[in-house]
Formats: sequence, C-alpha cells, structure tokens
Amino acid sequence: MKMKKQGHRGRSQTGSPLPGHAEPLIPGTRAFREEAHRQSLAIARSPDDAEDQRFVDAIAYWPED
Repeated sequence: MKMKKQGHRGRSQTGSPLPGHAEPLIPGTRAFREEAHRQSLAIARSPDDAEDQRFVDAIAYWPED
C-alpha cells in the first residue's frame, strides 16, 4: 500500500499544529533584538547601575583557561 506524503509531520494540511504536538516557542530575531534593547536601556537608566554591576561582577564565575 502506498501512502501519500503530507509534508511536515505534526501539522495539519493548513499548516497549523495538530493537537498533542508541542510547538517550541522561539522568538524571531527582531523580537529578541527589541527585547534585549529594552532591557539594556532599563539597566542603563537605573539609578542603581553601579551597585547592579558590582553584584553581577561578584557572582560571575569565569574559569581560568
């Protein structure tokens, strides 16, 4: 018996996910860039930026090469 290939497994003919098939949530690069920019501005505008940086430096672990 021959079966017709229906494209990507786990999707209906309309391209929407079939029930029971998990879809990973992967933001587009534009959304990632915009969110990273929003967060960097929030940090840069923080009145506690020097204290925040000292905290990050204190918990950062960089192994010796």
